[in-house]
Amino acid sequence: MKLLLIDTETNGLPANRFAPASCWEHYPAILQLSYLVYESEDSSLGKALVCRDISIALPEGVKWNPEAAAIHGIDEATARKGEKAADALTELYRVLRTVDCVCAHNLAFDRNIIRAAAYAEADRGNGPPELRTIWPRGITELCTMAATRELLCLPSAFASETKRFKAPRLGELYAWLYGHVYDISGSGQVLHTAQSDTHCLAQCVSELIRRGYLKWQDGAWITPVTPAMQVAASSSVSA
Repeated sequence: MKLLLIDTETNGLPANRFAPASCWEHYPAILQLSYLVYESEDSSLGKALVCRDISIALPEGVKWNPEAAAIHGIDEATARKGEKAADALTELYRVLRTVDCVCAHNLAFDRNIIRAAAYAEADRGNGPPELRTIWPRGITELCTMAATRELLCLPSAFASETKRFKAPRLGELYAWLYGHVYDISGSGQVLHTAQSDTHCLAQCVSELIRRGYLKWQDGAWITPVTPAMQVAASSSVSA
């Protein structure tokens, strides 16, 4: 089974996260795109076949959002350099058609951002019309944020009958699994880039599979969270 792990960093947040991809003006441009393709096995993440970390140039005419720099540390001069969005997204279009499943932490965000950016490049005439359908219809998806909510059991200030616990951030998931903060730089400061987040995601997925919290079965991911797992999760949170 081929698994694609993906993350983006953007020029801000969506003005309307429920807008369709065709209304791409509601979505921020992609500044960084990172993805890994693994040949996964039942009991392990497997071997990495593809590793891409792409800096994408902010399209001409798109205003720089200085508030976004506080999240990912990218300045405007850097954001204006890099690969053309159409080229990076055309490459991703092809890769998406070679995999069985796409995984991200907060998948809905990255999926909508990618679909809108690809639609925009097609509308601008920078990329082929096929970019409007960059996300394959019916492809299997895995959102680790949603899949591990009931596993980590993190207290939520907005708990409800259907959502008792908060959705864990990627760093919270990693710390719960490994007992320490993820730090790809070795500097003691946690980076928030598409590259670091994708590699952090890979380590989280690998450990979730190893522990049996994630299992690929009959063409779909299952998350067999048992009462024993929830007790262990609650103990970890309270410790």
